Amino acid sequence: MVSFYKKDCRIPLDISRVFVVAKILLSPFGLWIDQPGIRFLVFLTTTVKITTFVLNFTCVLLTLANLYMETHELSDKTFIYLVLLRLTSVLQKIHAMDANKRLWRDILTDAFKMKKVPLQARNSFEELKKRLRVVPKFLFIIVVLILINVLPVFIFTSKKTSPIPILIPFRQSQYPFIHRIFFIFSSLSMLLNVITVLGFIAFYVSLATSCTLLIKHMNEVLSVLGDPPKVMTTKDYEPSLLAKNKKYNQRVRKILIYCHKLHLKIFNLSDTINLSFSNAVMVEMWAILMAQCTLAFIAAKIDLGEFFRFIALLQYIAAVTVLFSAICSHASESEKLVYSCRSSAWWTYNTENLAFVKLIGLRASEPICLKIGHFQPISIRTLKLTTEISFTYFMFLYSFK
Repeated sequence: MVSFYKKDCRIPLDISRVFVVAKILLSPFGLWIDQPGIRFLVFLTTTVKITTFVLNFTCVLLTLANLYMETHELSDKTFIYLVLLRLTSVLQKIHAMDANKRLWRDILTDAFKMKKVPLQARNSFEELKKRLRVVPKFLFIIVVLILINVLPVFIFTSKKTSPIPILIPFRQSQYPFIHRIFFIFSSLSMLLNVITVLGFIAFYVSLATSCTLLIKHMNEVLSVLGDPPKVMTTKDYEPSLLAKNKKYNQRVRKILIYCHKLHLKIFNLSDTINLSFSNAVMVEMWAILMAQCTLAFIAAKIDLGEFFRFIALLQYIAAVTVLFSAICSHASESEKLVYSCRSSAWWTYNTENLAFVKLIGLRASEPICLKIGHFQPISIRTLKLTTEISFTYFMFLYSFK
């Protein structure tokens, strides 16, 4: 008897290359979903994670003290609010990543644990394995460029000034050494924050990519049902005869069962992404809008003292926008699943398989998409809308020059 299943499929599939950038960035902070087996490395990564959290929390308190104990112009206040938003967002990301490590390990293992792959889905399954072996080079290049751009700022600010507008309760002329320590801690916090944010973005983009690959695989498997010769070779493909052909309907049902289980995996993965990280992505969008507002106020009174902050904000806006565009471009919606169900040769199925196809199509009518703040789907249209709004804010505030 010929088996309808591919016997040599991997359980689970290897997804390490899709997440390699996120793993490199998050592992030193102890935020990666897999813990190192060596106790010393566990202690070291935990120390880095706690240090990053404590430094950020301390910078938040000192920045709040600077905001309410010192007198600032409007442009300085908006910059301080932007820094506070970024610092609190890093604390949010550390908590979200650290609290859900075991959850993500289980979710990803379950999502890519393929059992009983139908023989008719073999080609698509092999393509899925090839796509999972591709390293995201574009994401890797973006991360490297941003780190190269930040490194000179870290070296300069650790010696000359504080990149974070914290309150230093001592005069530099009286205690230069203490000022130097504050500068170093502030610069170190900035560098750790950048790596943490890049690691979170890389992990989120990798999750979106994996979800997209599963949806694409499901679409390819469903497309097989639109061509009866790909399901079974027979002499006569008359619909009435195929509907009564027991062997044909058994194969169709096995494909539908596989797609049904795969669809549930995709729903589970996307829902967990939205539940864990939708608010964090919304904060990233707010950061873009607030940076545009800050840039407008600084541009309205540009001078030599504000010039370097102006350039730094331009670099920050460019970096955040590129990262946000990476999120939007890799996020996937699943409208094609409905059309794949409708384009199947449903007229050749028996009553049970016809009801099964309708069930999958009905469930696919609800788009599988990643969201901002649980309400706004992430897409290229979201990036376009965010860019337009941020530019409108900039022009509106700059008009009060």
